[in-house]
Amino acid sequence: MCAMTGLNIQFLPLFEYGVIIWQVFIRILRYYGAKAVGSIVKKLCKTQVADGTATSSHNNLQSSCNTQCVGWSGTLPLARKGRGKYTSRFTLHSSLKKHAAFTLAEGATHVATSNKIRRAAFTLAEVLITLGIIGVVAAMTLPSLIANYRAQQLRTAFLKGYSIITQAFEMYHNDSQCSTRSCIPGNFYQTMKQYFKIVKLCDNNDTLKSEECIPKHTTDSRYKNFSKKTTGIRSAMFDDGQFVTTDGMLITFEQQQAGNQSIFIGLDTNGRNKLPNVLGQDLFLFQLVDRDGRGFIVPVGRDDTDYPSDEFCNFESTSRENGYGCASRALSEPDFFKKLK
Repeated sequence: MCAMTGLNIQFLPLFEYGVIIWQVFIRILRYYGAKAVGSIVKKLCKTQVADGTATSSHNNLQSSCNTQCVGWSGTLPLARKGRGKYTSRFTLHSSLKKHAAFTLAEGATHVATSNKIRRAAFTLAEVLITLGIIGVVAAMTLPSLIANYRAQQLRTAFLKGYSIITQAFEMYHNDSQCSTRSCIPGNFYQTMKQYFKIVKLCDNNDTLKSEECIPKHTTDSRYKNFSKKTTGIRSAMFDDGQFVTTDGMLITFEQQQAGNQSIFIGLDTNGRNKLPNVLGQDLFLFQLVDRDGRGFIVPVGRDDTDYPSDEFCNFESTSRENGYGCASRALSEPDFFKKLK
């Protein structure tokens, strides 16, 4: 609900922009429409006077054609109705005030003088034009708004997860007073889990089949690499211990016993059961490195980590490990998530 409310708030400027465009269009339409009808009324009035429509016995009423109508620059013709009477709803002659009939030109003028009534409602054409303008503006701006909102969601979740992991490690460092790789116990996962708020622990055995946890010793086909060109990631980087936090994040551990004997902490910002499930978008790696006599948890992709971002965070590689080095870019580049494909 909060997410949808945020999206609706972003659409308010779009709606206001459409309303402004509509108001400008309607004012232009009414201005030039009034000009056109006024010109027609004036020409019809002159034609009737020239043709003798108003007879000499009523010369005193012919002068009413030269009377300016309210809101128009044209004059009004008079139509004869019976003997000795002219009908016009716009003449000042007292004998003509109650007549309902009027000529075509007078009808046009009557419509024009009813602007105050017509402004209380909109015609079908006005509504359709307004909707069309709003639709065009929305079509041009909506994709960008959605993409920016999605990028902001991913970045916020990443920063929150990284903060939770680093805070937990700092608590461990304060308690142990030794956090370098040489001091880390062999069951680092068991030691660290007490510093997290956990709702589900994943069984750390070969028969792990939980839908919320990454399976052991296999390729997890729920995930894709960073370029999305390869489906399935190596679960060996995430399966030495896992749990789900109260925020719905999946935290994983990898403690290598050979080679560099590196220690990694994985983060799926919204859990295994929610998309996008892509390395470098919602699944990231952090590594324990030694500096100044103590250990720090840093995003993988930095020069002092095992997977540099140039090789392990690009849009072309089909390697299953492509995406391991994206955490450093996600942290250092404010527009990283906006560039995702």
